[in-house]
Amino acid sequence: MTHTGAAASPSNGMTGRQTRFIDAIAFEWIKVSSVRSTWWTLFAAAFITIGTGALGGGGADQGDTAEIVLKDIFIGLPIGQLAICLFGALAATSEYGTGSIRSTFTAVPKRPRLLAAKALVVCAVSLVTGLLISFGTYTAGSLSLGAAAPHPALSDGAVLRVVVGGGCCNWAYSESSRLSWAW
Repeated sequence: MTHTGAAASPSNGMTGRQTRFIDAIAFEWIKVSSVRSTWWTLFAAAFITIGTGALGGGGADQGDTAEIVLKDIFIGLPIGQLAICLFGALAATSEYGTGSIRSTFTAVPKRPRLLAAKALVVCAVSLVTGLLISFGTYTAGSLSLGAAAPHPALSDGAVLRVVVGGGCCNWAYSESSRLSWAW
């Protein structure tokens, strides 16, 4: 028996059309947002970084400069970045543990498109989370400073660069960990 029908093209299974990049982004967002462990790692990063920022700000002395106070506030940033790295690794590997990778490759058979969508979702989540954590850490640390300690102000360009840079570093670390696990 011969088959004379046209070859089936990869589709998303619902409308018969090819999967677009925006569809792959939506798939990845659903996967990242539905796994509880990814949200717990982001919460852990926020708790560790903001908590140590408050403790670091509370330990600032009167004789410290604004730069030393800022360093004390962001002392927990590297530990929080480890949790962000774990988020990137979990986003890339969690579907292998559940077996949902098969349906992922069925829905998006083009792996470069899938990897780009996954990278974009992880980038967006970790960048926004990193910036929120960084500003939260600055705020908690500043509020815990004593009256005699110097207060670094966001209006100072160097302080703003440190705060924004801390959030961007979280994004970079999550991407590097995600890429190392994805390959």
